[in-house]
Amino acid sequence: MNGPRKRTAVRLARGLVTAFTVVMSVLVFSAGPANGAGAISARLSMRTTATTTSGVVSVDLPMSQHDAQGYINNGARIEVRCYGDDYFFDDQLFPTRTFTRTTGTPPSQADRLWADQYGVHLFTDISFARGAEYNEDLAPDNGDEVYCKGTWIDGDGAVLSAFTTVARGTF
Repeated sequence: MNGPRKRTAVRLARGLVTAFTVVMSVLVFSAGPANGAGAISARLSMRTTATTTSGVVSVDLPMSQHDAQGYINNGARIEVRCYGDDYFFDDQLFPTRTFTRTTGTPPSQADRLWADQYGVHLFTDISFARGAEYNEDLAPDNGDEVYCKGTWIDGDGAVLSAFTTVARGTF
């Protein structure tokens, strides 16, 4: 294949490569970022009685309601772990709690994962026996410190995590 046929084949190949490059560039650069989970926040509030310590952990992920409901419908979950803030090792206070899609009208009850116009939300009650060692700092009268971690795992396995502030008191 010499002469005009070879030049035509080369031009055709270059044209195909150029067209493919243009199409792929348009597809890649026009896709834009997803409007889903990009931030997470977690809060902890504690209360004590004579025998128990309890509290509420709330986890929020701001996004559109459409995206939030889509994530929940497609297997997203939030895991909550709470720890005693100790000098060397932070012991987990209870087994990991996992929250997935729920039904009903939130936020009338705790232990619910739901979507609304502000994003994905979770409120969960926690409790544990009062008087256990939730603090092993060197100072014996230093009180206890507890914190929690909220972890968002979407249906594809992408993860976002946030820690609450440390709650201090005699738990």
